[in-house]
Parts: sequence; C-alpha cells; structure tokens
Amino acid sequence: MKKTIIALCALSSVSMGATLAEIDTEDPNLKAYWNFDSSNALTAGSSEITWKELPTWNAAGYGVSTATNAHPYTQNAGLSVQTGFTVSFDINQAKSGTLFSMTSGGDLTASWRSVSITNTVTTDDATNQTVSTISAQFLGVPDQAISKSLTLEDTDWTTLTLVGSGKIENAKKYFLFSFYVDGNLIGSQEIAGATNFYDDNINKLQFGHYGVANNSASTNIDNILIYNNALSATEVKALTIPEPTTATLSLLALAGLAARRRRASR
Repeated sequence: MKKTIIALCALSSVSMGATLAEIDTEDPNLKAYWNFDSSNALTAGSSEITWKELPTWNAAGYGVSTATNAHPYTQNAGLSVQTGFTVSFDINQAKSGTLFSMTSGGDLTASWRSVSITNTVTTDDATNQTVSTISAQFLGVPDQAISKSLTLEDTDWTTLTLVGSGKIENAKKYFLFSFYVDGNLIGSQEIAGATNFYDDNINKLQFGHYGVANNSASTNIDNILIYNNALSATEVKALTIPEPTTATLSLLALAGLAARRRRASR
C-alpha cells in the first residue's frame, strides 16, 4: 500500500508517491483516476480518455512528466464548463514554469481559452529556504491571478485542485473557477464573456513544465483525478490527507516496536 510505504520511507527521507484519501472509484462523476501505484495505467473511470504520451511511471509509485515524453496531455478529456468539472493532482520537485494548463477546443496555444497553473521559485535570503509561489489564472486576465506562497522541501508533495463551472446571467456567459492548494481554498475567479470557453469542451489537460525556459524540466506527478462535476469545498478537502510529520512517524515506529516486544515476551 502506498500509504504504508510513505510512512516507512519518510523516516529515511526517500521521495515516494503522495498520500491520498480513499477514493470512491464507483462515483459516477469520477471520469478518470490514475494513482501510479504499480503502473501508469488507468486506475478507475473512463478508458475513453487518450493521451499524447502518458506520464512515465516511476517504481516509487508516481508519474514523471519530462520533455522526453512531450509533457503529457490528454487529447479528449471532454470536460464541460456548463456541467462543471474538477481536476486534481499532486506534484513535487516543482521548478519555475507552467505546471498545468487546460484548453478548450483543440489548440493548446489559444491562450485566451485556457486556464493555467504556474510556479515561481525563489530563495528566501534570510532562511535560505525555497519558496514556491503557485498561481492559477484564466489567461488573458493576469491581474486577477490567484496565488499562494509555500515553503517547500524537494520531497514535499502538494495537491493542486481546480474546480470549474458556468452560468448565464442577462444573456452573458460566465466561467467560474476555484483554486485549492492542499485542500484549502486559495481563491476564486468569475470571468464574464468567456463564450468560447463556456461553449466548447475542455479536451486538453497538460501536466508538467513546458515553455521556452522549461522544456527540460521534469515534474513528479501523482493521483490525477478528473471529475465530471464541480466538487464542493468539503469534497475537495476530503481528497487530501496531510502527510504525517517525522516526529509522528517516529512515535508510531517506537509504539509498534514496543508492541512487538511485548508480544515476544509473552
């Protein structure tokens, strides 16, 4: 089990796959799920979604997006603003650049019809810690980007979730989306007049770094979840289980050792 592997390896600081709540694989709104535990094959959901290269599977239990596998993206995700959608995934070892984008229609370069998640990595001069500022925005409206700064270690896993929906008011079409980091709402946007994004299916979901400055960067990815509906804040929170601290793991390990010794002495 991945959760057990993480608990055992956290003490030795080995990077393993991310922790995740138990997923209801029978949920009719779960369109697709990849947990990368034993391969990069579909774990649950629709097998109709095809990829332009899947994330490469790592035996530690996660996927890897690199330039060599074309920064993988789905070709026919079939998500709809009108009915709502949710996309959630875990990343670690993130570098500066675009971590994710979703595009309506069929053109990844149509930035006016795209939502992206980007990361800017800096170093705090006072503490020498790495700070990641992760932002989500509807491209073309950069002044409304939703951002969150995090102090991350190279082995930290972060859960990123986008929830989208639409509405029509006074004959005008709106696209609404909310951005969550580790199950916590960072902010929401309401984009007026997003007609094309509202009308077209969102087919291309691209995972991992790409762009002129980041074509060679790799991103570790885990627990990709795609839903056909807009999850509530409570449901998004339930997707994420905080990883136990080293101190907690040490206490658990000692408790387990003590229990074994007690059994052995009987």
